[in-house]
Amino acid sequence: MLEDGYTPQPFGPRTISAVRLRGTRPVAGDLARWTGRALAGTPRSLVGRAGGRFELGGESYRYLYGRYKRTWLTERAVEVPVLQAIVDRHAGRRVLEVGHVLGHYRPQSHAVLDRYEHAPGVLNRDVLDLSDLGRFDLIVAISTLEHVGYDEQPRDPGKAGRAVAALRDALAPGGSLVLTVPVGYNPSFDTALRSGAIVIADRYADSTLAYQGAGRGLPLPALQWLHREACRDVWPDLTFLLELPRPTAEERQRSQQLPLDRFETAADGFHIAVQEGFVQLAGADPERIVRIDASRPPAVVFAELRDVALLRLAERGLTAPLTEGPPTG
Repeated sequence: MLEDGYTPQPFGPRTISAVRLRGTRPVAGDLARWTGRALAGTPRSLVGRAGGRFELGGESYRYLYGRYKRTWLTERAVEVPVLQAIVDRHAGRRVLEVGHVLGHYRPQSHAVLDRYEHAPGVLNRDVLDLSDLGRFDLIVAISTLEHVGYDEQPRDPGKAGRAVAALRDALAPGGSLVLTVPVGYNPSFDTALRSGAIVIADRYADSTLAYQGAGRGLPLPALQWLHREACRDVWPDLTFLLELPRPTAEERQRSQQLPLDRFETAADGFHIAVQEGFVQLAGADPERIVRIDASRPPAVVFAELRDVALLRLAERGLTAPLTEGPPTG
């Protein structure tokens, strides 16, 4: 155990556990193959030669041969090129990396948060301590969140799930959260990702497709593929599209003195493109994406949202108690 409370799983106990689960011969074979691949890839990493190429989501990438962590032996050979390309596409915008990974392979200019690794430009704080950092257009984490709470003392099995929720809350409207997680490392986190809990969010996959795809012009197939890979193809069961004419929205913002961020102050062309993107998504999947006239009084809008949501839950044999009444303002 390190002095800061981080306790990575030692190689010895992991090997013993694998032997008990799979037997001596398969594990010994894996170790021999690992050693052979490590020796074979080391010269290539020393001279900086790139490996072969692979394709994901219609894009072509080079496998990463990096000396740090011997990437050619792990999922980093694929994770780092894919996530680096996503970060590069967000150049000049607010990007946060949780867990210091990308900086080991080339210089970076985005913000990095890592509680335990001390390096220039790395903010050493807990992943739940984000309140003063503002909102981000992109948040990435490369095989990091499975360690949160699990490899710390005292162990907190639910912390990784809370970290995901905190990161989603730190996204700007239309922002993207891209995570890679090795399934099987943290059983509690795996269970949380696969649970059937009822989750309510103010933005998710459809917002990413509309804002980043229609609004920012990123390839829609690539965004859809990233969501399938990062979120195990989990899509919302129900999305409410609250439609409001832009002049009405601006008037409500002025009357309530709501702060304007850079999305609200963007050119009309951006908002038109985002609106058209949402409308196209709703037209392609009208059963899942329900269009709501938000120009009506808040109490009326709330009532329709409630009725539709409760009906959909009832169709699945689920219930959700109402703990608050409709808004009055």
